[in-house]
Order: sequence, then structure tokens, then C-alpha cells
Amino acid sequence: TDESGTDALGNGASGVLIVVASGNMIGGASAAARNLISGNGNNGVEIVTPGSRANSVQGNFIGTDVTGALPLGNGNAGVMLAEGAAENLVGGLEPGAGNLISGNLEGVTIADPGATGNVVQGNHIGTDASGTAALPNVTGVLMLGNENLIGGMEPGAGNLISGNTETGITFDNGAMSNLIFGNLIGTDVSGTVALGNGGRGVNINNASDNTVGSWEPGGRNVISGNQGGVRIAGDAHGNAVLGNYIGTDVSGTAALGHAAAGVLIAAGAHDNRIGDQPPGSGNIIAFSGRAGIRLVANAGPGNAILGNSIFANGGLGIDIGPALVTPNDTGDPDPGANDLQNFPILEPATVPEVGISVSFNSTPGTEFRIEFFANGECDPSDHGEGETFLGHEMVTTDGLGNAGFTVPFPPGTLITATATAPNGSTSEFSPCVPAT
Repeated sequence: TDESGTDALGNGASGVLIVVASGNMIGGASAAARNLISGNGNNGVEIVTPGSRANSVQGNFIGTDVTGALPLGNGNAGVMLAEGAAENLVGGLEPGAGNLISGNLEGVTIADPGATGNVVQGNHIGTDASGTAALPNVTGVLMLGNENLIGGMEPGAGNLISGNTETGITFDNGAMSNLIFGNLIGTDVSGTVALGNGGRGVNINNASDNTVGSWEPGGRNVISGNQGGVRIAGDAHGNAVLGNYIGTDVSGTAALGHAAAGVLIAAGAHDNRIGDQPPGSGNIIAFSGRAGIRLVANAGPGNAILGNSIFANGGLGIDIGPALVTPNDTGDPDPGANDLQNFPILEPATVPEVGISVSFNSTPGTEFRIEFFANGECDPSDHGEGETFLGHEMVTTDGLGNAGFTVPFPPGTLITATATAPNGSTSEFSPCVPAT
């Protein structure tokens, strides 16, 4: 910039370039150590080659003016980690160590599979210095590398990734085994006000075995206020979305919502997990303008939806294949998203039983996981959502594909259920009925 820090006087390439160099510090946790790295033709900070390890980028304003309130972007990424750069730290846990990375094409880019073990934490990416107003990059974080950490479990590790014009975090190009923990994605710094990204909060495209969130509370992401919550598409498999608040504020109760689905599983995506069996693995997915979880017709099988709290969405809680409720079929032979898995049929139990009678038809001679949920009210579709996870039963169908049993629940409780096949394919929600 110029010496006032308010106008661009950029270098033609990157502001800071680290090549085959390790253990360097760019900035620091004190305001006096801050660099203003803005207005350059390429990246703000570029760290490249396998010989560039254990460098730290801390406390800088990258892509803004000296006040941190106005854009003065670099031509490409605010921070670029590429060509095998590994084990570098962008931000940190210490107060003041986080960078302001806003106004650029991408905030942070981890650009290739060899860029591993890098940690990005404690930064504001796409907002102004206060964390209360948008100062957008186009994309907040672009992840093309493997085994990197965005955020963390510790207090102060999470990034604020909000206000960007497109996606908050995008995985692409085969990115594998990355961890996304403890971030605010689409809210302001308080986690109580929407400051959405213009696209999805998290977009996983042709990327595998990545983990977004955790059953440990410190790993929970708040993914709310964006155009959509989480999208999984292409040859994306083995990804896990666990323990997040999707559509709520940081308390998990107030509505911040999304215009589109909370979770969208799109063409080709297969064998992913939305929630899981360990306690705390379920997500809260609420206040979306459309379905809580939507699997389009050409999504793949094996997408397990387990133990979540899904409520107050504009569409079905889980909507698979053709829009709205997809009817069951005898023996469940039909192909499609999640194999168009049949849902259970519930009825109030008859005297002398107390609770719910379950009848279920699907693939013969197969064991299924039937999950049960309580609801404050039934959905207008009469198929409910699944607000409070109550538990599950394992059931094996007979030679005709049938199974039936009774489950006790407190009288008056509004119950719905899902069925999950051994390959992980989960059904839509059952009809909603009151327990007797």
C-alpha cells in the first residue's frame, strides 16, 4: 500500500513470498507487529515448496486498508499454501494471533495434495476487523490439500468465515482427510447474528474422508445464515458432518436459517455421514427455507443420516429423490438416491400395549436400524421431522421383507422414525403419530 495504508501501491506479484524457507514469522500477536499486506498483484502471503515448513503468519491485515474496515485486496489469495508447503500456521490460539483476511479473491487457499499439516485458526475471513460487517473475499477458504486443520477444539481456535460473496469453505479436486472444527461460518463474531456467505457455508465437491464438526462440543461448527448450509456433490464419499449447528445461532435455539436446504447431497455423492451413532454426533438442522436434508434424484447410496435433531424447516425433514414424500414400494427394489429406502409405518399401539406399533417392509432377510424421534408438532406433510432423537431398535426382516414390533413411549408423544440399511442408506421420515 502507500504509506498511509489507505491506497493500493501494490507489488506486481505477491506481497510476501516464502520459498524453501522454514520457521519464519510474518507479523505477530501484538498490534505493533502487524503487517498490512494488501493491494498486491498476486497473493498477499505465498508459502510454497516442501522446504517451506513451520512458518507462522499472525496478526496481519491481508487484503484490507489499515483500518481493517475497507477492501484493498490482493489479486489472488490472501494466503496461499502450495507446492507441498506443510505444517505452517496461519493465525493461532494466542489473543491477537488471528489475521484479518478479507477483500481478496480467496481468503486462504491450500492448493495441492502435498500441502499437508497446515493449521488455519483464529482468523477473520471475509469480515471487517470487528467481525460484525462483511468485507468479502469471493471464497473464504479453498481446500485442495490433504490432512489440514481449519479451526480446532481449543478456545479461540475457530475461525470466523462469513460475509464472502460465494462459499465459506470449498473442498475440491480430491481434497482428503481435512478437519473443520469450531468455526463460525455465516454468522457475525458473536454467533448470534447472520452474516452469511453468498453460497453454501461448506461445499464438498469431489472430495473424500473430510470431517466437518465433531461429537466433542469444542469441534462444533455453527453453519448458519448462508444461502445454503452444507453441500456434498460429485465423487464425494466418506465425508462426515457431525455435531454442528446448521441453521441456528451459537446456542442451538434461535433461528438464523438458510434460504436453501440445510444439507444438500447432490449428484454422485455416496457413502457420507450426516450425524452418527456416538453421543453428540448428531447435528441440529433447523430453520432452512427448504428441506432439512435433501438428496436429489441422482445422488448415490449409502448416505447415513443418524441421530440428528431436524425441525422447523420449510420442506420435509429428509427429502429423498423426487420432491416431497416418496412412497414406499413392496420389497424396496427401486434404485435411486439412498436406494429410495422405505420408511417405517407407525401406528398408535393398541391395548394393552403402550407406545407405538411399527410395521416395516424392505429388503428380505436384512437387518435395519430404526431410529425414533419426538416432535413438538407434526409437519404439514404428516411425515414429520425429527426434533429429539429418542433411540433406536435393530430389526431383521423376514423372507418377505416384513418386520413388526412395539416400542413404549410416553402417551401423547408425537413420534416419527427412519430406517437405515446396512450400507448406510437412510429413509425419509415416517408418518407422524401420537403414542398411546
